[in-house]
Amino acid sequence: MHHHRVSVSKAFFSAVLCLAMITASIIVFSSCTVRGEPQAVNTPEQTEKDDDKEKQVEPAGSTEIVNKAIELAWPYGTPKEVYKYEGGSPTEEFKSALDAAYPDRSDWGKKPKAGASCDVFVGTVVRSAGFDESFPRGLDDVEAHIDKYPDLWEKHSYDDPSGFELLPGDVIFQKWSTNGRSYGHIMIYIGDGKVANAHYGGGGKYGIIQLLSKQVRNNTEIRTLKKSYVFRPVRKKENG
Repeated sequence: MHHHRVSVSKAFFSAVLCLAMITASIIVFSSCTVRGEPQAVNTPEQTEKDDDKEKQVEPAGSTEIVNKAIELAWPYGTPKEVYKYEGGSPTEEFKSALDAAYPDRSDWGKKPKAGASCDVFVGTVVRSAGFDESFPRGLDDVEAHIDKYPDLWEKHSYDDPSGFELLPGDVIFQKWSTNGRSYGHIMIYIGDGKVANAHYGGGGKYGIIQLLSKQVRNNTEIRTLKKSYVFRPVRKKENG
């Protein structure tokens, strides 16, 4: 009988010891590191930030703007004689979209022929995409419009293109002077280092997709950059 009690006590002691070892192992394992880095534990504030990131969606209208720009412009690599202002033509898709976007353009005079200008091309795209159906033509009017509707557009400085991360759907706006004369250009960034743009006059072009690096203006000895902005469709969060 005495030996039986000893056996029971040893068994009980062994069980307690085993439980203690398991508990210690769990504690050690939970404090382990991965490749020398401690496991991160999210704070309530970090969890809230992560939730906000999940709710963040693409800029409102950016996908529609990009898709419409691609639809209305000549594809990248199109021969120059097809899209150039003298002798070329806009796409049939652009002609139809222009008629719908600016039905009153008979008052514009002879130029731009069939809407072959940067502001009209961008305006046709933005209006046809259904994002901003009051987008004007004329660079001065465009800039004033952007300032008037901050609920639709964010205005960012683009003075240093190399230090700015563009997003598809961004509208790039620049003004500069060369030998005392003022010029300007506006275009749509579609991603992959490319823009959709147009302009009229000598050496002009109808809507065409080209490399961004060939279209962005920078300060040089004979060119002074006056204004350089990115107009970005407003980013919105999902409800909830």
